[in-house]
Amino acid sequence: MDASAIQTIADLAQINEINAGSLQSRVYAVPNSARLESIERFEGVPDHFRGNYNTTVLDEYVLYINKNADEESGIFINPDEMSAKAIIDLGSHELPKWGKHKATAKLKQTPAYTALLNADNITSNQQELIDWLEDWESYINFYDADNKGLDFKRTIRALRRIKFNANLETTNDLSNFATSRSTLEQIELKAGYEDFPVGFIFECEPYEGFSSYRFACQLRAMPNDKDALFKYRIGQLEAQKVLIADEFKQMIKNRVQVTGIKIYLGEIDYQS
Repeated sequence: MDASAIQTIADLAQINEINAGSLQSRVYAVPNSARLESIERFEGVPDHFRGNYNTTVLDEYVLYINKNADEESGIFINPDEMSAKAIIDLGSHELPKWGKHKATAKLKQTPAYTALLNADNITSNQQELIDWLEDWESYINFYDADNKGLDFKRTIRALRRIKFNANLETTNDLSNFATSRSTLEQIELKAGYEDFPVGFIFECEPYEGFSSYRFACQLRAMPNDKDALFKYRIGQLEAQKVLIADEFKQMIKNRVQVTGIKIYLGEIDYQS
């Protein structure tokens, strides 16, 4: 018998002695050469359910929760990310479960809402602005300095005819169309005899199944030689996002029908 065999026998004897006094503990000493092997795959059923359900559709998410969750499940809502994560097998402090069955919803913006946000405060030339406006015509309503609605086609014609006097000292200034008519006169912005817009309302659903929201967008212009550069700014965008997030929270609370389920604001890192 060589030295390694003797050492192994000694280690096993010491381990048995340690474990004999640890019968009430869930921690046991094992030799370095021992390997843990699960026999779950040989059983008729798994030890517990494992699964991660992911969707961008809120109705499908709620359907999955209502079918699989119980009173010991938990839903964690992140309104900033417009996402919700459910831990189906959460359990309780007294009887925790494995937390291996999860369901996550990460909502996807509608194309119109994405287009609105992506172009916010972005400078474009005359044709680029007109192309963008015409792409989303069904969502847009122009208004003038008196807050009167304008016809879309006539407004587009007015935008096409805009010209700046490049010889004025104000040619490097940013002009907000809504400021005053005197400012427009100083810049000598010309659009023929058409009514000119100071802004527009962009109305859309930010996410599928949500309420329709109205975003007020102010048009701004900068002269650039003899061309016009434009941008729009969405007014009170952050306040609108808060309202959208509140609707998201309420939609989940109203549609989930599992008795006793816990719904929290925030995130959790459980059994990871």
